[in-house]
Amino acid sequence: MLIRRITKHLEDQNWFAVALDMLVVIFGVYLGFQLNDWNENRKSIEKGESYLQRIAGELEQDIRFFDNVISMNERNFENGQFLLNTIENNELVNEDPTRFITSLAFVGSSLVVNVSNNTI
Repeated sequence: MLIRRITKHLEDQNWFAVALDMLVVIFGVYLGFQLNDWNENRKSIEKGESYLQRIAGELEQDIRFFDNVISMNERNFENGQFLLNTIENNELVNEDPTRFITSLAFVGSSLVVNVSNNTI
């Protein structure tokens, strides 16, 4: 339809109408490219926000993990202190034999640090 109109205007030598038709075509193509760019930018922003949410979730998981590591290390330190105190005072073993055995079992133990970096 548009080609017929342009051909008719060319045959009639109506240059204003030809220029106007061409301007409409160029503007339509330009508008199509702009809409496509806008849509691609929107998708990119959504994808970036999704990555940020995933990274935040992984960081929260890592914080919980490191809190557990810290508390375990504090318990291990206290158990080590208890074992050192039992060297000087043998009565501590008789007072709390369960703690003595668990202190011996966990002395020198540590956790393997595992950081979540799946998203990155």
